[in-house]
Amino acid sequence: MKIGNWIRRNRAAAKWHIVESVVSGDAITRCGRRMRNEAPFTLSIVEPLTRLIGQPQNCRQCSRGQ
Repeated sequence: MKIGNWIRRNRAAAKWHIVESVVSGDAITRCGRRMRNEAPFTLSIVEPLTRLIGQPQNCRQCSRGQ
């Protein structure tokens, strides 16, 4: 994972977060979450589109428009 990537946990109702820094392999997101490197994640290099019903949503604090 790299700074600027979008990341989400692999579970139901997980939201996408943007990575602001990486500390000891853990992702620190713009909204302050620390995503441990042990958990399985989904990564995206571009901001995910979340307009279709059933797609995971982007975190409001992490969205680029905020």
